[in-house]
Amino acid sequence: MPPFGYPNPVQAPLKYSQLNQYGSSAEIFAITDVDKINVKDPTVSWWTDLPYRPAHGIVRNQLFFDWHVQGIKAD
Repeated sequence: MPPFGYPNPVQAPLKYSQLNQYGSSAEIFAITDVDKINVKDPTVSWWTDLPYRPAHGIVRNQLFFDWHVQGIKAD
């Protein structure tokens, strides 16, 4: 589910009211911290700019669609 849409293949963004079919807005994250562990594709042009591991130690900050931010343990 790409809530903001996707360019290829083209998928339109979801309306906020459609999110609940995938779960609670308090359970679906909109944005997460990135690092080389959770972005595994080294061919993306910005991959070299990423830290090797989560910037906050063992957690990644995530912003959820209900607008709360929470540190989630990195796998």
